[in-house]
Amino acid sequence: MNNMPAITKLIIICTVALAILLFATRPSELPSVMLIVPFLLLYAMAVLSIAALLVKFKGFTLAKSLKIGVFCAALPTLLLAMQSVGQLAVRDVVTVFILFGVVYFYMSRLTRAGTG
Repeated sequence: MNNMPAITKLIIICTVALAILLFATRPSELPSVMLIVPFLLLYAMAVLSIAALLVKFKGFTLAKSLKIGVFCAALPTLLLAMQSVGQLAVRDVVTVFILFGVVYFYMSRLTRAGTG
């Protein structure tokens, strides 16, 4: 267990915390702030999983893979959060995809300007 990378440990911690939260609590009895925690844990798990896969299979640096993971994990997490509150329609999905397209374009231009 001591040789396990830190990123894998964080994924396991998030998974266990999410399982405990989902099985040990009732949403109707939780304060409103605690209803956000499962989405944050899912987001952290997705970011870390994407980063670990990019480091292992694509050879990216951890910093670069975390930046990509942050961006890629935000879209499904946002869509899941919107669905859970009943606010996900086709127009919402299109709007979110357009928003992420603009953000991707801006980030790619910003990155190019910083390295050029």
